[in-house]
Amino acid sequence: MARTVRDTNLESRTARGRLTARKKPYWRRIDQGSHVGYYKGKRSGAWIARYFLGDGKYVESKLGTADDVAHAILFLCSPQAGHINGIDVLVMGGYGHSRLRELAFGGATRDILHAMTCPVMMSH
Repeated sequence: MARTVRDTNLESRTARGRLTARKKPYWRRIDQGSHVGYYKGKRSGAWIARYFLGDGKYVESKLGTADDVAHAILFLCSPQAGHINGIDVLVMGGYGHSRLRELAFGGATRDILHAMTCPVMMSH
């Protein structure tokens, strides 16, 4: 059964802008032993993935610069990380914005469709 993980501190640029800069990322658990984090520095931010290896050890990898949500999602579904996460297909909803807003801010839906690393099932 699919589950939705939401974190109001991380889900929008505005919310991430309100976070205080610190040395450790803001982690969110996405599955058993898998976390996605947002690191907020003084000048910029980054998305980070963390996987539990066992014996209290984790492996971390940088997913992309801040606000590159599509890149972070595609990495979690990629062959490099898919065998760890067990992700075979990405199911997502597509939400459209005005053309002006899409040009100004981009869109994760468009970016994912242009650079799929796994099968994607989309619903609007």
